[in-house]
Amino acid sequence: MIYFIDFGMPVKKSGIEHAAINRMHLFEKHGVDYRLLNRDWDANLHSETRKMGIDDTHLINMFDYYQGSLIMEDKAISAEEVDLGLDPSLLIYTEDIDNKTYEVTRLDGMLFAKIGYRAEDKTVNFVESYDSFGKLIYIDYYDSRGFKTVRCFNFNQTGISNQQWYTPNGKVVISCALKLDGNKNIQLSGFILTKSDGKVYQFDTIDDMFSDFINQINNQTSPGNIMVIDQPIIADEALLNLDKPAYTIAHLHNSHVLDFRSPMTSELNEFFEYQLSNADKYDGFIAATEHQTRDVQARFPDIKKLYTIPVGIVPDELFQEPQIPMAEREYGNITVLARIAHEKRHADIIRAVAKAHEQVPEITLNMYGYANSNELKNELETLITNVHMEKVIKFHEYTTDNDAVLNKAQVFCVTSLFEGFNLAALESSSHGLVGVTYDIEYGPQEIIQDGFSGYIVREHDIDALAEKFVKLFKDQNLLQQMSTNAYVSAKRYSAESIWKKWEQLLKDGSKEA
Repeated sequence: MIYFIDFGMPVKKSGIEHAAINRMHLFEKHGVDYRLLNRDWDANLHSETRKMGIDDTHLINMFDYYQGSLIMEDKAISAEEVDLGLDPSLLIYTEDIDNKTYEVTRLDGMLFAKIGYRAEDKTVNFVESYDSFGKLIYIDYYDSRGFKTVRCFNFNQTGISNQQWYTPNGKVVISCALKLDGNKNIQLSGFILTKSDGKVYQFDTIDDMFSDFINQINNQTSPGNIMVIDQPIIADEALLNLDKPAYTIAHLHNSHVLDFRSPMTSELNEFFEYQLSNADKYDGFIAATEHQTRDVQARFPDIKKLYTIPVGIVPDELFQEPQIPMAEREYGNITVLARIAHEKRHADIIRAVAKAHEQVPEITLNMYGYANSNELKNELETLITNVHMEKVIKFHEYTTDNDAVLNKAQVFCVTSLFEGFNLAALESSSHGLVGVTYDIEYGPQEIIQDGFSGYIVREHDIDALAEKFVKLFKDQNLLQQMSTNAYVSAKRYSAESIWKKWEQLLKDGSKEA
């Protein structure tokens, strides 16, 4: 069995989660079984993975596993069906549609509970319980499949609380302490786990418990397991201390160095430091580009096996769709798909568009993605105001309908500090957008073919970015030719070509069994 280790599947996904979804569909297409090993609890995990086309049988979440809720039939629970411990005839339910809650009061008007529901189906999301003084006692959270999954007690004066996870029939199997750190962020510690055999175990941190969980899964299904860490840090040490052998792989989803210009001497990306410091102890590593593979191999010659497997996959269905001519798209539309983070350097794109606007007044910049920092987003919005581009440059919310967004755009841009691959660049190219990017590693240099499907300019050269925007929008023939070339270039990342690379890893892993 091949296992992919990650935190979970959040609603707002990073490139790692999007890459995982693409990969899962690829494995299913070729009839190769797999499992996702997730660490974090999420009441909406299964509803989210189902939206992504991932069946419950392929998902092993640590909390689900110990709660006995890996695979369950959905049960819709409405607010009125929640047992609050009082005769319903003694309670009054008042709906607050804006906040998606019911306020439950006793006949004397005293607040008794608040019941939150999910907007899409009005099933219960959480229940807040209050004492006779109107003080919150605890909150029960409900799994999207219809059972109480966890209770979180209200913090006391010491800033300490606790949390309990339940089986679907109401038995406590996991508990932990919740503490507020110096920044008032909640930290979980002191996990107490009761396994199915009745034995009780204690773990200092969630990572300690997850390491034990991974080892337990491997023991049950070995030999022949392949374990791939998608998220660094989450299980690095665990894979090096398994009771039974497994083919262990560290997946480099980002640049392994902070300065790709000096790959042999640069400080390592802290997220990969443990993996690369123990490189010879893993069975192999995966990089997404040939260039990164060469750099990693040169600096870490003790690595046993290096695989180059792009994380981006262009689905066959997209190749079968008709190409959209530039004349049918929004003239001057530059679209960026990227979370708002310092390393993405949105400010450079904003300044370049402001310069290009002087010669192409129809130009627009549309930026889609969630914000890692509201402070940064506010700074960027201030910059947009300062360059008088409020009507030209817009932020949009994170979107899952990338096809609709990209099918009307003409150009995309990447100005990141560094990349591991950049799924957005491949997805944009596969929709016929022309790329304009900085000369950065790793990914954009290989996805965009300079002078063929887009342009690669010197890093930090905002004037060059603006110049390329103007050149493309003022020459419709050039823009159309490069768009056609982008469609062609994307064929290098077809599902079949990527699968052949995975086949080699699967073959190597089976030899080690």
